[in-house]
Amino acid sequence: MNTKRNTKRNNKDAEEIRILITTPSFDSGAWIYCDQIINRLFSKFSTGRGFKVVAVGLGKVPHKPSYKVITIPYLSFNHWGYITAMNPVFAILWHLPHFIISAIVSLFFKPDIVISNGFVAILSLLWEKIRSSRLVVLHQVHGSISASGALTRKAIGFLCEPLDLVVANSDDTLNEILPLCSREKIIMAENFAEDFFFENEITKPRTDCLNVLYVGRLDDGKLCGLLLELARRHLNDPAFRFDFVGEGRFEEEIKRLEKAGSNIKYHGYIKDRKTLREIYKEADVVWSYTDENYISMPAAEALACGRPIIVPGISAGTQKPINKSIVPGDVGFIIYPYDIPTAERVLREIRSRGISDEFRERCRQYVRTKYSSRNLDEAARRIVELLKQTT
Repeated sequence: MNTKRNTKRNNKDAEEIRILITTPSFDSGAWIYCDQIINRLFSKFSTGRGFKVVAVGLGKVPHKPSYKVITIPYLSFNHWGYITAMNPVFAILWHLPHFIISAIVSLFFKPDIVISNGFVAILSLLWEKIRSSRLVVLHQVHGSISASGALTRKAIGFLCEPLDLVVANSDDTLNEILPLCSREKIIMAENFAEDFFFENEITKPRTDCLNVLYVGRLDDGKLCGLLLELARRHLNDPAFRFDFVGEGRFEEEIKRLEKAGSNIKYHGYIKDRKTLREIYKEADVVWSYTDENYISMPAAEALACGRPIIVPGISAGTQKPINKSIVPGDVGFIIYPYDIPTAERVLREIRSRGISDEFRERCRQYVRTKYSSRNLDEAARRIVELLKQTT
């Protein structure tokens, strides 16, 4: 009887496609991007077989996915992950526990495909190619390759050889990997706002002051420092309110300002995405960041909620000037990243002029056209093609 039951279970498992996701952290926009691609596989495409998914990474899992997650306690990537960008050796050392747990899980799980959040995360799983597993890397951090030395770029070029697919989230990340990888292996899936950010009607904020919201990692890597300085200068100013969502090196300073002033609010890291949507809806304008040729996920989410954005005019990834066409004047404002007087003037002008219903609607229409979750469809389709080849 037991033998028959075990045989039946083994046959069922054999029919399921096994997907192993490996990620450095679960508390970042890069993880949400990865999670949404998997969800796209579930909802939009079929392989004729079921899916069995396991995600392996480090640290807490604030946004619980609909599949199994294996993690171990670890330092917050939002607080300390900048260390990995200092030197490739530091990145390898940071990932060592991740390498070990990923290799052990894959040994027993026997995945048909490995989807890695970044190039480093897949290093300990290259041996899966021996078992004919498909290997996919999601490349989302512009500057992580182009800023590296010749030896690192050569190593990444060598790493691309066994890969079946590289998914880039923008022209910037695509162009960065093009010299190192065959074009046939690369596909672009631009950043996006999840569908539920578009669901509700666009509402007006309920306060008389100008509510400026920041969502993202709280450090100068995401160009948050200028907004923090503006918050200091306007502490207890009834004309403005500053809300911060996220984690990072500025977290303690923001908490101190919150205790000292009545117009500073620190929300911490928001686990529930629909709660985050409600916080966007309370803001008048969202201070965000971009890369050279694409906006960030928080910026897309803000626009989907009908909230205009303010962005510094340099890339958060490379510090180079941005392409101003990515933030048209009818959906947002571009400022010089270290010019406090100009930033203050922009905030005062927005408060004085107000934001019309038409302005808010243009924000949503822009992001619906350019940054909807449809951006993931082609990448999901290509992954399904790989999965069908495992049958």
